[in-house]
Amino acid sequence: MSQLGIKTILAATDLSRAAFTAVQRAARIARDQEARLELLHVVPQGFGSSAWDEIRSTLGLSEDHALDTAAEQLKDLGTHIATEFGVDVHTHVSEGRPFAEIAARADEIEAGLVVVGAHGENVLLSAMLGTTAHRVLRVSAVPVILARTVPATAYERVIIATDFSEHAARAAQYARPLVAGARVFFMHAYVPAFESRLSRSGIAQKTIAEYQQRAAIEAHAHMDRFVAALNWPDAFSTVRHGPASWRLREYAQEIDADLIVFGARAKPMILGSVSMHLVTEAQCDLLLA
Repeated sequence: MSQLGIKTILAATDLSRAAFTAVQRAARIARDQEARLELLHVVPQGFGSSAWDEIRSTLGLSEDHALDTAAEQLKDLGTHIATEFGVDVHTHVSEGRPFAEIAARADEIEAGLVVVGAHGENVLLSAMLGTTAHRVLRVSAVPVILARTVPATAYERVIIATDFSEHAARAAQYARPLVAGARVFFMHAYVPAFESRLSRSGIAQKTIAEYQQRAAIEAHAHMDRFVAALNWPDAFSTVRHGPASWRLREYAQEIDADLIVFGARAKPMILGSVSMHLVTEAQCDLLLA
């Protein structure tokens, strides 16, 4: 039985070499958590572009042929993954809007985790994250991993971002079995209220510095209480002054993090500005829980 209570993990792939990263990560997690793995490929309606439709027409390829070919390729991939990782693998091909099909399939099979890739060769997993991958993160009703790195090992250095809310606490608790064995770093970034306005108001720098110091002390106290409430004694914690998205990326580079965990405030998930920046710019994997 999965330590996370997850019975099924859904991994979306466009069958490109780049998207294989997400499949490998999903397989590794499925093996570690003793979960069933389903691989999903979505054939976009209309094949995604007029240029592709023209090529398809020239070569005499029908939509049925495309679906059958995709199903065969996905089955071969599933067989390869099952052999390499020793996991129970199922495959499914559907047609439609990729992000909507991923979310719908996750709901249909009661997946406890969705894994998507940050890079791909077509509309399914755009390298610019302008469409599908980003939308999956926004609309999925279950936690989503955005896989960027080749998973040579289980996660080893994990940042859990926190604003001390119950959403952040739930994300941390969800991730805990997933990152067992990793070094865990809780991180909070703060900007004191009206800091920039105070800096422009002519107030003495000493007064502003004292105000910032009080904010720092308060943030550290919040962090201590947050980590203590989670009973995570082996975790590290850090508090930094500055915009959260900048400081998280900076800290991830410093410790060579391979995963950043952060919480969603609503379901379907709504990405705030911090989440949006991380999804677009972070270089490691992301777990939105």
